[in-house]
Amino acid sequence: MPLLIQSKEAERRIKALEATKRPGQPNGAIAEASIALGNISPGALSKWLISRKIYVGNNPSFSRKECIEEYHRLIKELGHIPARYEWRELSPQGVAWRTHWGTYEGFTLAAGISPDDTRILLLDIETAPNRAYVWGTWKQNINPEWIDANGYILCWTAKWLGEQDVIFHRLVNGNHKKLLWPIHDLLGQAHAVVHYNGSSFDIPTLNKEFLTHGFKPPSPYKQIDLLLTMRDGFRFPNNKLDYIVKTLGLGEKLRHEGPQMWLDCMKDDAEAWAKMEAYNRRDVEILEKLYRRLLPWFKGHPNRAAMSGFASCPS
Repeated sequence: MPLLIQSKEAERRIKALEATKRPGQPNGAIAEASIALGNISPGALSKWLISRKIYVGNNPSFSRKECIEEYHRLIKELGHIPARYEWRELSPQGVAWRTHWGTYEGFTLAAGISPDDTRILLLDIETAPNRAYVWGTWKQNINPEWIDANGYILCWTAKWLGEQDVIFHRLVNGNHKKLLWPIHDLLGQAHAVVHYNGSSFDIPTLNKEFLTHGFKPPSPYKQIDLLLTMRDGFRFPNNKLDYIVKTLGLGEKLRHEGPQMWLDCMKDDAEAWAKMEAYNRRDVEILEKLYRRLLPWFKGHPNRAAMSGFASCPS
């Protein structure tokens, strides 16, 4: 790397760390700086800072009691148990808890929050297509050498079962890591993830992006693929999500102009993004309705007590 570029990148990294300084972390926060930079992992940033004799070791600025009290205050303010990334972003104690507890689960249990069925996550993603050079449009086998660009995640929507808030994030300024951190965090908290064809598409696509951008695997979780449930237990003429929910009177997907909406979002068109967000949110809304309708029909639905790690009578 040329010296001029090295110098500019070093200055950018220092500024990103400076921007994270606040009460509770007077020396800054490496994880937050890494997200803002978007091109370096927290571990790599930490090593780089140490090589320049910059040490980010903050003394505990909040007691155990203060961390727990702030957590309960935030729950009351938001009206729901905050996702881990919300806790980290909305409060200095969202980082300071680490000085007292070894794991996030240990902290939440100390705060009196026990795992329950709200840790079932409903999820849907939207992606940009792969781009390739082709000789035709019918029954083509594409040579990998002709793939010009891989597809990527444009946006995602998630919702905890039993909670009101719907979480939407989209790609901004090509910062894939900033898009991926929150969903990686949510998956790490989930005991099970509900999706439609997600075992073949959404989850492998997310894993591809996590691997590409240097993430470690999220904590293990069960998958509940409603498309597989429909195929295994029922014989509808068509298993498209839109057809199923309309047939069952659960609503329908939002209409749109077709592939052009995706192409316009790739060009960062504001109107297209508004439509895409509404479309993505609606998919999760009808996904939850279908999940609740199918509950009595599930064969081998993951046991909630087993998922949460808490003992209970079998049901």
